[in-house]
Amino acid sequence: MKSHQLLALSFLIPMHCSAGVFVITDSFSATNDKDYASGTFTDNGGSGTWSVTTDVTTTGADTAPYGWYNDSGTNKDPQAGSLGIQTTFRNDSTNESAANEAPLTVNFSASADDGYQIGNITISQSPYNNLSGDNGVSYLEQMATFTLSWSGGGTALVNDPAGQLSSTMLNSFYAQGEEIAAGNDPGFTATNGLSFSSTQTFYYTTDLNNDSDQWSITLPDGVGDVTVEWDSYLDNARNNNFGLKSEWISFNATIVPEPSSAVLVALSGISLLARRKRS
Repeated sequence: MKSHQLLALSFLIPMHCSAGVFVITDSFSATNDKDYASGTFTDNGGSGTWSVTTDVTTTGADTAPYGWYNDSGTNKDPQAGSLGIQTTFRNDSTNESAANEAPLTVNFSASADDGYQIGNITISQSPYNNLSGDNGVSYLEQMATFTLSWSGGGTALVNDPAGQLSSTMLNSFYAQGEEIAAGNDPGFTATNGLSFSSTQTFYYTTDLNNDSDQWSITLPDGVGDVTVEWDSYLDNARNNNFGLKSEWISFNATIVPEPSSAVLVALSGISLLARRKRS
């Protein structure tokens, strides 16, 4: 039996052209450091900066009062590259009163240098297929849920071909190795192809491992800042079974030329063609 749960959420950027390459330049110095990590990234001829901040509160002591803290160690340190930035957080609460405290809030922001702008942000789970544990709620017999919010309006799009997320609360709790199939829970609402606005909440339908997730969520064009609120505990758990948890959250971003820059490039190309024709 696994001793704690793992979740991986990933912020990835949809393909205007290609995904960015992320580099970590600074990461947390303590388990309760709210500035989790920051760095630079490049894409599509442009460059930019990114950061991950959180509301972690504790130093990780396995005693009350419990709270979220930055996790590290084998396969849990921040990881960056062509698939974005992967992060890990942990909470050692093992009882209902502690488990029902405030959820974990993680914010990802990205900005592009002059002449460029952010394309899209896409949220997914574990882009590096990290195998050091599981996501979802594991043996906790509860229900994992997360809420996405951003500024600027627009609608996001869900890709969930395997039905691993529901846009409405399920009627059942699940234990380690269990899966709530789409047709077996009256509360299930399919999300594949769903367009939604900011503050939408999603519910896991299965105890996903980091190498078995298939869903992703693409945010509206130009949104460069998103907040994920992750909560493993909805009021109670089946058999009052609460336990340790570690949450995986990852981010990526693309860069595209600003419209004015793209117009200038197009105009220069037209001018060059015109000169060639005259000559």
